[in-house]
Amino acid sequence: MKPGLQVGHHFEFSIQITDAMRPQFGAQVIHPLYATASMLNHMEWAARQHVLPYLEPDEESVGYHIDLKHLAATPVGSTVRVCSTVTRVKARKVISRVEAWCGARKIGEGLLTQALVRKHQLYPASPTSSLESIRTSRTSSPQKEQTPEGLTHIPPPAPLMDELGQSGLQLELLRWETNQLPCSRYDEWLICHITVDENDASTAFEGPFLLRHEIEDWLNACQAIVSGERSQFRSDFLEPVLKVEMDRQPDGWCQCTLRLKVLDDTPCSQPPAPVYLTITVSPKGLSCFCQALIDQLAAFPSLL
Repeated sequence: MKPGLQVGHHFEFSIQITDAMRPQFGAQVIHPLYATASMLNHMEWAARQHVLPYLEPDEESVGYHIDLKHLAATPVGSTVRVCSTVTRVKARKVISRVEAWCGARKIGEGLLTQALVRKHQLYPASPTSSLESIRTSRTSSPQKEQTPEGLTHIPPPAPLMDELGQSGLQLELLRWETNQLPCSRYDEWLICHITVDENDASTAFEGPFLLRHEIEDWLNACQAIVSGERSQFRSDFLEPVLKVEMDRQPDGWCQCTLRLKVLDDTPCSQPPAPVYLTITVSPKGLSCFCQALIDQLAAFPSLL
């Protein structure tokens, strides 16, 4: 680890509790409250911000130990502030005190230890991935079938269209986090490329934003709105980068608000101010977006 990280370094951010953060085992949701697992995930993300600027190119941080108390129930819709403060820096470990607050009430606290490891320890050698050839073909000859294993090209980015037929959001699945097949980790991240258009300006970025099961959950919610089975949906889709809020309007159109946050690995005391983009889409436009993402997932190399 590069020198410079000091005891007392502090990072915090705020997040609104959504349905996706409830405790769930399989398809069964236990109760409509902030799950301990979600709290831990947010605490780990906050603690990770301490070490990111100091990692060597061949280093990565991993969770090593957590001593966590979940002190109070927090319902969906609440805003939670997650804090992390470095308490000790050892040769290959960083220990942080982590807390979660809902208003003036502390709802969680603990000590979290990250270990610094060499990347080659995390990603052992595996057969050469066919992902790169798929990505290359997308720009050179997108309709050409790929081998081996009979994989075809990955469909183009999924566009979310507004009422004027313009794209307010494009999402393209690129590759698995390790760029290796077969993937053996159930929590493998998908690297995505996102383009958001607002006021004739376009913002694009790429990163490890979501898990396959998360995007499938989001698609199911979109389709439920299209079919009229539900009227509203709130999501931390691509958390913590993009929040999506959708409402089905009385006239049949769907109001979609995208709350974009610019990623910044530099620790700061306050999270970056979100950039808001609101578009109105028809149920057909929303359905097309869902289908395009489903097509991408279907053509994507399997996690198994």
